[in-house]
Amino acid sequence: MTYKVQLMFRQQWNDSRLSYNPSQLLARKYIILKDNSFLWTPDTFFSNSIGGGFVEKEFNNDMLIRVFPDGQVLYSARITLPLDCPMDYTNFPFDSPICSIIFASYAYNTEELVYNWKNTDPIQVSKSLNLPNFILKKFTPRDCTSKTNTGEYSCMSVDLVFERKSNAYFLQIYIPLIMLVKICYLSFWVKETSTRYTFALTTLFVSGSGILLPQTSYTKAIDVWTGTCMAFMFTTLVIHVVMDYVNKTEQERTSNVEGTAGESSSKENSRTKRIKKWLSKNYSHLEWYSRILYPVLFFLFFILYFGYYRWILPSSSFDDADIKLIID
Repeated sequence: MTYKVQLMFRQQWNDSRLSYNPSQLLARKYIILKDNSFLWTPDTFFSNSIGGGFVEKEFNNDMLIRVFPDGQVLYSARITLPLDCPMDYTNFPFDSPICSIIFASYAYNTEELVYNWKNTDPIQVSKSLNLPNFILKKFTPRDCTSKTNTGEYSCMSVDLVFERKSNAYFLQIYIPLIMLVKICYLSFWVKETSTRYTFALTTLFVSGSGILLPQTSYTKAIDVWTGTCMAFMFTTLVIHVVMDYVNKTEQERTSNVEGTAGESSSKENSRTKRIKKWLSKNYSHLEWYSRILYPVLFFLFFILYFGYYRWILPSSSFDDADIKLIID
């Protein structure tokens, strides 16, 4: 998945060739440069950026360069980057996404260039940060220096830990499906057969029209919820069909004359007779069991589902978002 980050990226290093006597420049604390073409700068790039991510080549317009008397150089650039973040929607929408901002040197190995975080407050998050679908819980700077066939290269990373806002999914998916399952349960208390079918079919049609969800090749937590709720509603329809069939069979059996009944029954095999006899005998029990077991089983599913996906299963994922940071 791709997310967008806006940050003020600051780098500081010492270049003794740029040192000067401040008294010759009216005791100025530093010199501001607007062109870095004649200045050496680190070849910093963002390794998980989509489309390059070189600071020097792509972001020359929004930058600030200060040169201090002792040769210290402050290079600050305002950057907007599309970054890649591997997604895991297994626990969607209760996931806690973790995405990284990774930057490193492209050509200089650790013998020539090493990145270090600023000692105090290296990462500053904008106080006005407000993401529509996430809450930034914490951020952790770390060293990601790696070795390749061409040498060892310095690398730094910021891990951003988010918490997905799931209120919208409760309002648009979870609560409506709970209400639909309850409506299906109420149909067991209705005597009119046509009304029962209306309850069951209507809930099935309504449950099929939901909001757009991330498309994955594996099962998400929300898929388990919607699938199980639809299974409960479909089971309601099946039970009503069975009960209606048994009821009509019983009515036909009692209304036919004895001779006609005997003639028709002789044509039926023994297995069909046993099934009809068992259904006729347990017709009232089937309705009573449905009224008791239906809410009990759904309540058990409710407890197990939220106990597992909401509090037990860890996950890591991310969605499209805009983030504002200051990195030194």
